Amino acid sequence: MANVDLPIGLRPHGGFGSGAYNAGTMTFFMAAADGTACHIGSPVKLSGTADPTGRYASVTSSVSAGDIVIGVMVGIEAPTQDATLYRVASTDRYVRVAVDPQQLFECQEDSVGSNLAITDVGLNVALTGFGTGNNTTGFSSVEIDSSSAATTAGLDAKLIGLVPQVGNDIGTNANWLVLLQNHTFAGTKVGV
Repeated sequence: MANVDLPIGLRPHGGFGSGAYNAGTMTFFMAAADGTACHIGSPVKLSGTADPTGRYASVTSSVSAGDIVIGVMVGIEAPTQDATLYRVASTDRYVRVAVDPQQLFECQEDSVGSNLAITDVGLNVALTGFGTGNNTTGFSSVEIDSSSAATTAGLDAKLIGLVPQVGNDIGTNANWLVLLQNHTFAGTKVGV
């Protein structure tokens, strides 16, 4: 059976060791001056300012390959029950971001040019599809660039292994576990 082609960005999948994913997040602000939409599963980086109160640092999903990110947007604090499932460009919104630098994420490969192989586990990979997403589901279109697996240190993520789930096999559109490498808190222990 073929893998389903359904990019959803980066989805939290637990961390290293025996700890399960506990939805540990921080609140950040996305200002109306930011013209890039942000979908669930999008990597975000600090934007160099804060919300009007100064309590919440501002982030942006205007991210490119190789950028240092603070984490992945996993939720949005909607101002009304009729709000969208994603952060619409040029709107003020508070968002929830998974910031643990040891957080593992599931991500689909794009299978453009080639597919990842079992021998790619442990290599570094680039991510692609930044700043795009599905406005109906609210999910990001970020995927692993399948043809980027290399030992290059500056690539976005480390390939940890195939996501262990029924119906996910090595080949076209496989879902992989990755660890973000270019992280604001890399080398630090968050929450200690």
